[in-house]
Amino acid sequence: MTSFIGQNTLLKDVIDPHIPVPEGHVAEGVASITKMAFSCLSADPSSRPTMRQISLELTAGGLHCQSPFLK
Repeated sequence: MTSFIGQNTLLKDVIDPHIPVPEGHVAEGVASITKMAFSCLSADPSSRPTMRQISLELTAGGLHCQSPFLK
């Protein structure tokens, strides 16, 4: 998996090396969410997305939890 998430950052360099490398549509979802997370880390607050923008991006992309966090 060689997906770039930033100018010089590979996805494989930021995910936990102890878990299996995601493939296919799972890898695309992980890359998308990771890009969103990095966009939230901008030093300039005006460059960061709002929670509304993140929420819209998550729902528009069809990214959602397959199972509940709490049982």
